[in-house]
Amino acid sequence: CAGESGAAAWWAMHDRLFVDAQDWAGAAAADAFGRYAGELGLDVTRFESCLAANRYQDAIEADMELGGSRGVSSTPSFFLNGQSLVGAQPLAAFLQAIETIQGGGSIAAAPNQPQQPQQPGVVPTPATIRIDDLAATIGDPDAPITIVEYTDYQCPYCARHAAETLPTLLREMVDSVQVTYQVKDFPLESIHPQARIGAVA
Repeated sequence: CAGESGAAAWWAMHDRLFVDAQDWAGAAAADAFGRYAGELGLDVTRFESCLAANRYQDAIEADMELGGSRGVSSTPSFFLNGQSLVGAQPLAAFLQAIETIQGGGSIAAAPNQPQQPQQPGVVPTPATIRIDDLAATIGDPDAPITIVEYTDYQCPYCARHAAETLPTLLREMVDSVQVTYQVKDFPLESIHPQARIGAVA
């Protein structure tokens, strides 16, 4: 809903949701989101109307279906040119993974690759992640590396990534036209009951 006002508004809401998830984790989540919209200078009436209509529910469902088909079971999960990297990794892990991919290698085979959580017992169905012209995408579409992140706004590990790693990634890799970055939603409602409405916001 914030993204209806443009990419800058989408990313501002993305960052604001991670600042203090406890602030909107209860039943009054929509009230908190409306307050954030005001803080960010959005048209609050338009934003709240979008939120009440649950306008982006289908888009979130599509993100979750695509993530599930690729074996995503936890957040944050990343795909770098289609290769999986799971968990809130330090910047060094991303830089190493990017270097490995640019050299024609596989992230899974890279030395010092952080241990990844056990994946589900089913083999994921291969899927091409289409880079849409959405507010949730930033960077040059012709960049040699594409990173797609699956996130949950109540996930503390996602919050850690957003606070500690993402700003430097955007500054050093996206701004230098080495990386295109896209965020998709994967609300883990069984443990984060307000994550879906956060994604709609």
